[in-house]
Amino acid sequence: MFYGEGRSDSAHYDMEEPCGVPAIPGSSERFSPTRPFTVHGRIGPSGRVSMNRAVIRAPEIPSSPAFSHAIRVGNLLFLSGMAAFDPGTKKVDALGIEAQTDRAIRNCEIVLRLANTRLANVVQVTVLLREPSDFDGMNRVYLQHFPENPPARAVAKLGVDLPNVLISIMMTAEIPTSEASAPASPRSD
Repeated sequence: MFYGEGRSDSAHYDMEEPCGVPAIPGSSERFSPTRPFTVHGRIGPSGRVSMNRAVIRAPEIPSSPAFSHAIRVGNLLFLSGMAAFDPGTKKVDALGIEAQTDRAIRNCEIVLRLANTRLANVVQVTVLLREPSDFDGMNRVYLQHFPENPPARAVAKLGVDLPNVLISIMMTAEIPTSEASAPASPRSD
């Protein structure tokens, strides 16, 4: 069943590729890339099936009860905005835009690794800058991390004034099928 077909309280449908989340929340059973499986979900108010999701948290990066570092749904990973937090101190040092861009991207890499993916699999990036005049400095460092076939990207002005934060970077990445079926990191929920 899909998109509310049958209109029951819960639904399932068969897929040919793994999505990398437990078949039943809390279960240790993982999907195999060699066999079809059933994704369990709930039919929401819109009548569509809501797939299970996995929350990714990186202990090295400061967290908040207001958001998760990333959410994995199927073979897609959605990263929250990452600032240039130093993993050792969990604070943003008063650095220039180039150093903060590098640190923010490296923080994104920490979360990507926890979900078994990497920068080469990033398909979309949103960069938020405190000062539009920092664009050139950010772009120089950004291109070092994405030298070929860069992902789609949007750049906008950062709408909040956080101490020392010059940049925040959000990403969406694909988790390759062979990695999506691998056991989840012990740091993911």
